[in-house]
Amino acid sequence: MNSLTRTIGRLTRINQKHVKLSSLDYQVHPGFGTVKAIGEGIDYIIKPANPQEFPDADRAFVSFYGISSSSLDTVKVELIGENKDTLAVSSSPGSSRLYCEIEVPIKYDIIANLQSDACLQIVSMEADEIDITTEDGEVVTRSLKSHNIRIKTQHGDVTAEGTLQGNIFIIAKSTVSAL
Repeated sequence: MNSLTRTIGRLTRINQKHVKLSSLDYQVHPGFGTVKAIGEGIDYIIKPANPQEFPDADRAFVSFYGISSSSLDTVKVELIGENKDTLAVSSSPGSSRLYCEIEVPIKYDIIANLQSDACLQIVSMEADEIDITTEDGEVVTRSLKSHNIRIKTQHGDVTAEGTLQGNIFIIAKSTVSAL
């Protein structure tokens, strides 16, 4: 079991049979921008790209994992915006059994609108704005700092591990604060 599976295995459908299906590399607007995760059927992990390897904060990476027979036909990745400062990852119905790892500069804002039971984990980000909405999916944060953090889930759980710092607005079925 790899470290990524151990880290988020309890919140997603990840299992031993998942393999890397695709990996994309983007040159992005240095320093500040937005990552958007939209759709259903895919679980997302958002974390910072390694600042020692990419000190200019101008690189983003998107990797998809699933069982070897999984298709990425229902997934779309775009670098949009006038300054190429928004990395958008979207999925449509039929994308189940996948998860997506997104690595962006540490200061990128996060917008996620996930349907069905799609889950999200955010690790060690320092954004200005974080706005997350899920239906049934769980949201897990670890070491998260932002001016404004908005998390809304209709039926999913919200778990904060470590630091959760900023103006925090959470609407959820249940919340757990873990150390």
